[in-house]
Amino acid sequence: MPLWHSDWYSWLIYEISPADFSVVRSALPPYYALRDTGGSRNVIYTCYEHDQLVLELSPVDFSLVREASSPGTNPSGMGGKETVIWHTDVDVDRVYELSVADFSVVRSAPAPDIVSHGIGGTPNVIWNSGMYNAKVFELSVADLSVVSFQFSF
Repeated sequence: MPLWHSDWYSWLIYEISPADFSVVRSALPPYYALRDTGGSRNVIYTCYEHDQLVLELSPVDFSLVREASSPGTNPSGMGGKETVIWHTDVDVDRVYELSVADFSVVRSAPAPDIVSHGIGGTPNVIWNSGMYNAKVFELSVADLSVVSFQFSF
């Protein structure tokens, strides 16, 4: 299972080996300065804050598959798998489940920390982080509430 990473400063998107965290490949994506990126072997989800977009990219060549407007004003993280999309927004501090069919909001809840910046997970677990309190939260898939948290330093 590959790991996906986007670099704000280099504007590149990367496939990372989970075995040793080495770069498998990288390329310029269709938009520059993408925010937190996630997905699976078959799908890449990311967001572009400058135009308030949520994106699906091809894992084959990083090309744009589809895009839609973000439900918030400053999208700051996306992750998930083929069957679920998790999203967060730094301005409104909310976490979302988005529809895999059309990126519409399935449900949302307040983020557990201010400046909600990263999100990822699977259909069974959600991980979310805030920028100022150095915590990583496990959120409930059932209701998006906090299950547990750890300090990230």
